Amino acid sequence: MRITVTGSLGNVSRALVTQLVKGGHNVNVISSDKNKVDVIKQLGVTPLIGSLLDTVFVEDSFKNVDAVFTMAPPNFMADDYYEFSKTVQENYINAIIKNGIKKSDKSILIHFYRSVFPEVNPIIS
Repeated sequence: MRITVTGSLGNVSRALVTQLVKGGHNVNVISSDKNKVDVIKQLGVTPLIGSLLDTVFVEDSFKNVDAVFTMAPPNFMADDYYEFSKTVQENYINAIIKNGIKKSDKSILIHFYRSVFPEVNPIIS
């Protein structure tokens, strides 16, 4: 199975990536830090370097995969953490829908999104 994992090399994502590789899966790992490319490659996976705020990057990162695992990364340097989180969640949901990914945490994401950002009514299904 081809899988894209967000969360770079955090505690949860690193453990997940290790298990997926052991299971014989083809894994992409998203990171915003170009300095992590070599470490990511050492895990036997493909690094995808970019920003989760970049809609096109997220959509491209979710292309041609069977499943995705999404994490809302902490970004305490963001001027507006609320807006940062909202945009990342929107990008995840829309990229999952656009790419027709059937195996994802989309329903959890949508529930989370609607509960945290009730004033926003995005075009998501």
